[in-house]
Amino acid sequence: MTDASGDTALHKAVRIQHLDVVKLLVTEDSEFEFPPNHAQETPLYLASESGFHGASINILISCKKPTYAAGPCNRTPLHAAVIQEHKDCIRSLWRWNKPLCEELDLWGWNSLHVKLGLQDVVSAMLGWKISLVYLPTGNEND
Repeated sequence: MTDASGDTALHKAVRIQHLDVVKLLVTEDSEFEFPPNHAQETPLYLASESGFHGASINILISCKKPTYAAGPCNRTPLHAAVIQEHKDCIRSLWRWNKPLCEELDLWGWNSLHVKLGLQDVVSAMLGWKISLVYLPTGNEND
């Protein structure tokens, strides 16, 4: 069940940062995939973008298939967390799925391209896969 903007109850709980409701919803039906809303935002994307680390962790731990499908501008939850500089969310997402670093947004940017200013995050990503540094960006920044 969704509202006019495609938000589920979990989207709403994440938006208002109600951790108890988030926990209840993700544990009640851990098989449900929580699809994106009309703006292409999944609950995991919203939690990552807003820095709601408690929700991110609960979604990653409790959901069997946490949807990280591309969000607005083809960005992943990792892109969103990096753009907003939410380091706890960045670390949790990266530990959960390291290859998210390689996912490109609409402009051909991975999360490393987006924010080179977060040195400790960049160091961790490059420690995992140094070749990230050599991936080209898309044509939009020429």
